[in-house]
Amino acid sequence: MFIRAKETKNRITGTTYVKHQLVRSVRYGDKVRQEIVMELPGLDIEKADFKKLANVLTLRLAGRESLFEADDKIRTAADLMMENYQLIRDLRPVKADEPTLTPVDLSSVGLRDVRSLGKELVATSFYERLGINEALIGLSQKEQAIAKAIICARLIGPGSDLATHRYLRDTSALGELIEATSGIDVTSFGKDAIYEVTDTIYEQKDSIEAHLARSTQRLYPGGRLLLFDLTNVYLEGSALGNELAAYGHSKEKRNDCALISLALLVDDRGFPVYSHIYAGNQSEPATLSDVLDTLDVRTKGTLFVAEHPIVVMDRGIATAANIALLVERNYPYLVITRGDSAKVHVDAFKAEMDTFTPIDKADGTQVWVKTLTTRDENADPVSADAVSTGKTSTDTAVTDAASTDAASTDTAVTEIAVISLMRAAKERSINEGRTKRYLADLTRLCLAVEAGTYRVPKTVERRIGRLANKHRQVARNYEVNVVLDADGKAASLSYQPKPEAIKNTEALYGAYVIETNKEGLSKEEIWHLYVTLTRVEEAFRALKSDLGLRPVYHQLARRTSAHLFISVLAYHLYGAIAYELSTKSDTRRPSTILERLATHMRATVTLTDGERKVHHLRVSTTPDPDQRQIFDSLGISDPLPRRAKVVASL
Repeated sequence: MFIRAKETKNRITGTTYVKHQLVRSVRYGDKVRQEIVMELPGLDIEKADFKKLANVLTLRLAGRESLFEADDKIRTAADLMMENYQLIRDLRPVKADEPTLTPVDLSSVGLRDVRSLGKELVATSFYERLGINEALIGLSQKEQAIAKAIICARLIGPGSDLATHRYLRDTSALGELIEATSGIDVTSFGKDAIYEVTDTIYEQKDSIEAHLARSTQRLYPGGRLLLFDLTNVYLEGSALGNELAAYGHSKEKRNDCALISLALLVDDRGFPVYSHIYAGNQSEPATLSDVLDTLDVRTKGTLFVAEHPIVVMDRGIATAANIALLVERNYPYLVITRGDSAKVHVDAFKAEMDTFTPIDKADGTQVWVKTLTTRDENADPVSADAVSTGKTSTDTAVTDAASTDAASTDTAVTEIAVISLMRAAKERSINEGRTKRYLADLTRLCLAVEAGTYRVPKTVERRIGRLANKHRQVARNYEVNVVLDADGKAASLSYQPKPEAIKNTEALYGAYVIETNKEGLSKEEIWHLYVTLTRVEEAFRALKSDLGLRPVYHQLARRTSAHLFISVLAYHLYGAIAYELSTKSDTRRPSTILERLATHMRATVTLTDGERKVHHLRVSTTPDPDQRQIFDSLGISDPLPRRAKVVASL
């Protein structure tokens, strides 16, 4: 293709105009003709750059990118030309077999029954790609249509089941999309139908999750990690009849409400593999055996054919018993070690930074890593002194030296020390605040002793102990003594810092230890594998913030479980959208994309013609350039046709 400049002259004014066109040469038999591909209005670049711009436009029309895109001037011109081309293409009249021209009373033109369509197109498209209907065994066609509406609505208009009913009836074109493919009008059913189908879906939870795990693996092959974590959500109301409702430690600081716990297992692409709903006071470590039992049943010869993927967990679940369980089931693991493992290796963290290797993070900051002591589980451990002096073997050797909570297995183990400078700055600031509060309380106690408020030494010692318990994170860094007078009564207090203890505390700012039994990994690979745990954290964040997981209003356990599971199913769609965006180098969150599509609507245009007939035209709005780019990127088209009918004669 090439750019052609064509001159035209106004016969009246004599003014000469130049317009530019992108044209291509096409051979018809033995003749070659030039065809106009697009008009280039307002083109403002040098003629010497025409060839570069033509190359860029040619590749963009083919869905590819040119090296010339690096030139800001060429890229800006190409953006403007493509936007104009897209706008003209979208505004072309719909072709019809016969003209439908009629005089129209412009004052009669109106708009009604406006419904959101953009988000619904995305949701239904990914619902069909994942083949969720295929997993709804035993449901009638009507129930499958309602199930599709419920799950898609949780993605695009999250809320309670009652809110879903109102959303389908009053706001969304989702019902219209579902009716176009199934012939069933889901907006005609009452809210009770939504409750009933939601319960039915939850009854098939295990088979649906197994089907979706296979489906995502088929559509998006890969996934070498399993990321496991537990969260909880709070319930509104008393929930007295809900046996799952229990009080515990709320991760949302809602300790005034009963809680429900949700365990979630996702792979390193963010696709859910397993979920389980527990009572709100569920202990995190006790959930792992349920996960492994379920996976063993589901995945025989289907999901993990070659080998088990690595299970990545945070320290809340990584007990010695759970690590031993993973080893017994032949699952490689990677965890932040529990207990005082970092303190055991304090000498390693006190070493000079040049003994660590820097790793650049995506946000521009760095972490520093190095391999700790190395040994085989059946061999004698290498001492912690060897760590501080650097007397270890290679970085790929194995270790579990002196870990207070490590499992005793016959498996090789590697531990790496990690220091995050950003995390260190945060922990330093927190510790300084704690120290300031501890010293303030200690000063007040000292003044009280000097004033004679407390005279009995044992009483003063108890007061010191209470302060030490209240400020246990920093009290160990200070030595406090009771000063007695000649009568053996408490006269004052003396306290001074412990330099070595403070030095050890400061050495552990931003420090943690990662342990794995997966062989052949470098310390850099181990750290990069561990940070994928943010995938499951992102899943919980999306479930709570974007998919209506919290709060829970249901007062019955089965309804509560069904509500949570629908959010998990919606996250299957969310995760698939996120993965597709990442393959297109689009860094936006799915929720951002869906919000951007909120203004793409479906509406009925009303008008009266010259014969006083009232026409209703059901049409979809024209996507703006950004919306069009999103649809094209995700491979989505609008299946709803333009419909016209005469509804009355005046």
